[in-house]
Amino acid sequence: TWAKANSDANALSFTTVGARHITFWRLTLGDGSPDLEHTPAALGRLGELQTFSSVAATPAAIYVGCDSGSLYVFMDNKLIRSIDAHSGPIYSMNIRASRNEILTGGRDGFLCVWEADTLKQVTTLDLNPADKCQGANSVKAIAVNPSDDGPTPSIVVGTAAGSVYKFNGPTYKRSTVVANHYGDLQQREADSHIITALAVHPTQLTAASGGSDCSLRVWDLKRHKMTNRVDFRHPVTCCTYSKDGSKIAVGFGNGSVCLVNSKNLFTIHSTRKSLKRVGCLDFSPDGSHVAAGFEDGCLRLFKVDGPESDSLQLTGVHNVGGEVMHLDWSVDSSVLRINLAGLSVAYLDPISGSSLDAFAVRDVLYQTHTCPLSWETQGVWPMQPKGAEILSVVASNAHEAAQPSIVASAEASGNIKLFKYPCLGSGVDRKAKTLTRRPHSHAQLAHGPGVSEVKISFDNTTLISTGGTDACVFQWTLVN
Repeated sequence: TWAKANSDANALSFTTVGARHITFWRLTLGDGSPDLEHTPAALGRLGELQTFSSVAATPAAIYVGCDSGSLYVFMDNKLIRSIDAHSGPIYSMNIRASRNEILTGGRDGFLCVWEADTLKQVTTLDLNPADKCQGANSVKAIAVNPSDDGPTPSIVVGTAAGSVYKFNGPTYKRSTVVANHYGDLQQREADSHIITALAVHPTQLTAASGGSDCSLRVWDLKRHKMTNRVDFRHPVTCCTYSKDGSKIAVGFGNGSVCLVNSKNLFTIHSTRKSLKRVGCLDFSPDGSHVAAGFEDGCLRLFKVDGPESDSLQLTGVHNVGGEVMHLDWSVDSSVLRINLAGLSVAYLDPISGSSLDAFAVRDVLYQTHTCPLSWETQGVWPMQPKGAEILSVVASNAHEAAQPSIVASAEASGNIKLFKYPCLGSGVDRKAKTLTRRPHSHAQLAHGPGVSEVKISFDNTTLISTGGTDACVFQWTLVN
């Protein structure tokens, strides 16, 4: 069953539609127990048995949206009329009673308005250009304001691209309520609807995110809205702000890296030194280099202030023996801490690429803490990590203090947890090589399966998280 609509104000009569069925129900309230009666639809020669995905009802008739794009009109349980409304399934319907109109939204990305009595088309609104989708954008939900008077919107529409639009007045003037990430709308696989790139501005309440929809978006964390967007040709896999906030380094699924201006998102310079995707990247604290980890098992170092202004000049390629998932620069830019896909930790000299002994760098202070495998974050791992693997961590900004105060972790289960920093735990089972007691944490279930990234704003007031499969960006307030 895909949809239901009430045929009267008391909900004693209603209609359900779904896979190869339309059923008309009536609830009878007698002296004894309530009785629910149902009657199947009589399609006759006008209709065809198929999947019915939406339904709406007026006192005079019942309207059903079909998988074929047809709009069926029923009187009681009999089909009396059929018209071609959309070029694909009709996913959403609603009634605009103040104007006696029917609104339909389809997989073709169109919102259509019809006269309820004659089914004459009043207007058609194309939402595909609004979302710049790779495939046809579906209109998934329609809400109608009971009255057209006042400042409230007449119609609110939600799309498969994660956007919400409102249309005001008789001219259907469109304005954006929410614009969000989306994946390849022609694909159903989970990895075609992911956000893996997230960065926060070093001095402003601003964040940038990117994903499989090949877009990089900038968000105002005060106003909770998108302020800028740029579309690329390849999926955005990672991004990071420069230390002064003037540039954003962006990594892509095809192995290219580019610098963009953070204000207008114009591309400053782009280079491609690998055919494999970029897993992570970050500016050095002195701003002179960008370190990027690739799926091909190499860490590449780019000099930012090369012979050309603001260009990316490759200065080193270091084979580290596995896909680089996370990296942290030391405060003095002399050490790189990296996590590999095989759940191992390595320490490198960024210039020579030589491996450093972990004991020798035990007292090094790091500019960021994004490696889930580190001494400071060892306690974030659950005792039974299967299904709750740590996908991302971040520590609050130290500012005047010698160390951060909290560390946040993102789990494959969808949980986000806050711990005190450093997160060490206590008690070690040396035989099992695990911590016997876990540190105290504050947990929130945030996303669908997999939280791909977490970041904390420069002033430690806001946490941003991105969903690995739900294509959502969540904003949280950090209290105390």
